[in-house]
Amino acid sequence: MADINGRPNLLEDYLMTLHNESWFYFTDINNKTYENLRLSEKIWDAINKTIIDNPHSLPLEMECNTGLENLNYNGILNNGKETDKQNTQLCKIAYMHY
Repeated sequence: MADINGRPNLLEDYLMTLHNESWFYFTDINNKTYENLRLSEKIWDAINKTIIDNPHSLPLEMECNTGLENLNYNGILNNGKETDKQNTQLCKIAYMHY
């Protein structure tokens, strides 16, 4: 979900850009952190209209952090706004609470 400025700010924001299916879940829906991220065993194959083994794998935590930063950076660029150190720091802080 985007923040009040319309920028992606959650791990889930990045993960949803990787694949269309519901291919991941969190073991604690109130604490959606990388350490609570799990790969779904089965997913829905919309083309063949059947449930299949999940062919995807979880990205590394570093890839998630970088992906979220890139989403945020690209969103700022697309809105004609400049990036600044504070925006980059907010992305990094969002998932460094361990």
